[in-house]
Amino acid sequence: MPRQPRLPAQTRRNYLSTAVVLGLQVALTETARQFLDRRVHVDKKIEGLITRRDAEFRSTEERRASDMAERSLAPIVVRSRTVEDAPTCQTLRKAMLALKSGDQTVAFEQIGIARKMNPDFWEVDRVEGFVRGRSGDIGGATKCYERAYANSSGEGRAVVAHFFAGHLARNVKDLSGAIDYANEAHGTLQMSDTAAQLGTYLVWANRFSEGIALIEPASVKMSGKSRLIAISSLAEAYRRWAEYSGSSERNPLLQYDKARKGLEIALAALESGVSDDRLRDTATNCAAEAIRGATKALRASGTVPDLAEWLAYVEKALVRLVNSGSWSQLLFELDKLSKTRNCPVAGRRLLSLANSLDESLRGHPADLSAADGRLIGEVVSIRENYGFVRHPSYPDNLFFHADDVFDKGGFEIINSGALVRFQVSESERGPRATIVEREM
Repeated sequence: MPRQPRLPAQTRRNYLSTAVVLGLQVALTETARQFLDRRVHVDKKIEGLITRRDAEFRSTEERRASDMAERSLAPIVVRSRTVEDAPTCQTLRKAMLALKSGDQTVAFEQIGIARKMNPDFWEVDRVEGFVRGRSGDIGGATKCYERAYANSSGEGRAVVAHFFAGHLARNVKDLSGAIDYANEAHGTLQMSDTAAQLGTYLVWANRFSEGIALIEPASVKMSGKSRLIAISSLAEAYRRWAEYSGSSERNPLLQYDKARKGLEIALAALESGVSDDRLRDTATNCAAEAIRGATKALRASGTVPDLAEWLAYVEKALVRLVNSGSWSQLLFELDKLSKTRNCPVAGRRLLSLANSLDESLRGHPADLSAADGRLIGEVVSIRENYGFVRHPSYPDNLFFHADDVFDKGGFEIINSGALVRFQVSESERGPRATIVEREM
């Protein structure tokens, strides 16, 4: 039998693309259909399964195409070179989902399937490197990333460099190598994510000005979880700079100044409505670092510019820092400051307030109050006509209704993250906040 002529490569690709995107548009004649209806009994379960899998495949491909169009650098986003890579990408995505759910066995099984389908595709090694890194196989992950880097080019290689940099920095502790790969990734991709990553690693290498110059504009452009991470990194960058200034440069005033800046960044984000434990910890660390610098500066020279005003600023925000991971360290630094010669009255008042808050954490009534005797707390959530206030004396938070707001601007001006004064009243469902006003 003579061999059929082979179609040109471009024609074959067009056919494959059409099959993947649109499906085969082939119809039987009416005579053939009637014949098959009499001869073939359709298994409805199998037909339904095929239909569901087809719908799932198309839906996932649409989502993946959207992520690729947005140039997302989320680990679960698997890139394709051509439409022929789609099945492999779907399999690798299943591996990442299995990893997310904690099933590493299934993750590696899916990677094995993907490797048989597409052994030289760089995303197979990139995903395996990520999974191995998460499972603790640091050496195996490094080899996977090296293969992925060697098998990729252009933007694909930059994507691999981005993930390889993260692996080297966090798992291998090779900061120099991480900076090299992060620099390559940012040089090609020029994204806010790559800028923030490179900036963070530069800060870790004590190249503070360079790092902050990258992180700060990136944090403004980002949104959602990425923006929160960038803001935390920016505040943490100033805290690290402050720590370095105090320990390595012996400059307590610079230590105080840089830590103040970090605290302002973190508190501004918390006041805007962001609720994040890591950011709260960073804010508390910055406050403790600034107070440590102020204490050393007072002992050395006897003066610290604007210290009393800054301590009053911290006093207003102190309730935001309660119960953070570094709360005890902040209390320790405040105690040292209060015992230092030339400590302003505001420092001793701040310590008294902090001790009162700490007592409330241990189940004792808090003395934290505004001038009119009401408590001061942080709004943690707002709904259509009610909200909740965070206060250390009430670990389950306090409910308040829109009618409980006595502020001139009404309920509409109360936002998540705002500091408010309030009174506690008992109701059938327990304590609630009443006479709620913004703390100016």
